[in-house]
Amino acid sequence: DLVNQWTLLSAKMTTPRLYHTATRFETGPLAGQVLIAGGVDRSGQGLANSELYNPATRGFTAAGSMPSKSFGHTATLLASGKVVVFGGGNSSVQLFDPATRHWSPGGSLSSNRSWHTATVLADGRVGGASGRDQGRRLGPLGA
Repeated sequence: DLVNQWTLLSAKMTTPRLYHTATRFETGPLAGQVLIAGGVDRSGQGLANSELYNPATRGFTAAGSMPSKSFGHTATLLASGKVVVFGGGNSSVQLFDPATRHWSPGGSLSSNRSWHTATVLADGRVGGASGRDQGRRLGPLGA
């Protein structure tokens, strides 16, 4: 069942977590691998760490720390191969570069945002909508 599968998979992670994102790299140095970013640990504390899952080896390896703890955030794969993370209980924008396996800050949103959507637009920008800031519903996200 799903609960037992999650328990088995999370037990193999470098840090078991909930409310994280999972982004699969289609091309580049990490092609086929999955970036697991942020979330909360078993005690409910926000996480800034990330890890990579390699389906070929069925193993996890540490992938560095994000500049900010994030959960309930979005992670979007860009055409450049980088991953951009928006919000997650804060107003941060964070970038993961698969070539260097390094996180860097990428600016900030106009307000804290969690549980929102993010989509790559035709012109390469990322647009988002909805979400919450401490229980308040929010409108569109411009990035």
